[in-house]
Amino acid sequence: MSLKKNTLSFLLITGLSVGISATAFAECKLPSRPFIPDGKTTTKKELTDAIKYFKGVFQPSIGAFQHCVDEEKAMVGDVATDAQIAKWQEQQAVVLKMEEELVAIINQSIRDFKARQSPAEAPKPAE
Repeated sequence: MSLKKNTLSFLLITGLSVGISATAFAECKLPSRPFIPDGKTTTKKELTDAIKYFKGVFQPSIGAFQHCVDEEKAMVGDVATDAQIAKWQEQQAVVLKMEEELVAIINQSIRDFKARQSPAEAPKPAE
């Protein structure tokens, strides 16, 4: 094989790897941070709806995001750059931190709401 063919093959493979990586990455969308009402002022319905949204929409979207990033990593494989690896790690950390913070906010909102209500009216904590 000539040097010209080797160079073209290398450029084609490199270009495909970068193109696949960029395409796959573009599809991995961080979930939007949901609104959590203030338990000191919210209604039971608003708080219950927020908890249902968090559990039924937000948490599954986190799982989908993590799965997307894992698929991207697998697709890029050993040709991943240090920058790509760092970006994946940063995104995973951001989404996990967001989830942890929101669980704490929801639980505080529930405690605040319960402090205003009788025990039978208060919603259950998020997990």
